[in-house]
Amino acid sequence: MKLSEQQIEDIIELENKIYLPILLASGIVPQNENKRKKLAEDQEIILQYNSNKQLVNIFRYKINSDTAFVLSLILDTETIPLRFLRKILISLHKNKIKTIESVVQIANKKSILFHEKLGFEILEKYQKAIRYSIAFEQINTKFF
Repeated sequence: MKLSEQQIEDIIELENKIYLPILLASGIVPQNENKRKKLAEDQEIILQYNSNKQLVNIFRYKINSDTAFVLSLILDTETIPLRFLRKILISLHKNKIKTIESVVQIANKKSILFHEKLGFEILEKYQKAIRYSIAFEQINTKFF
């Protein structure tokens, strides 16, 4: 997906709003220019805007063979909207994804609970993060 300049700004703004406190608690100081470069890399990006044209949900992932590595999942809503989830699952299916992997900062308690609730397995624990994995079919059958 080729992003417009406005979409890039929207993504950086929302990621900073949600992730900045978590990253700072983990000792990571993100740089917006690095984010711009990363957004230009080859990846799948799914965005959802609200009726006020504000970006509220983001899902970004890289594909390695049949594995999707989650770069960012931002939900600026209390629950994951079904329409957004459907877009994610369609994208993963279209790209023939069999496994989804994600690394979560230990300071991100909300994301850890989200991964556990969905049934992600812990692959590895690091000092400040946890690496998770789940089979695509396990998520797909859970919701559809």
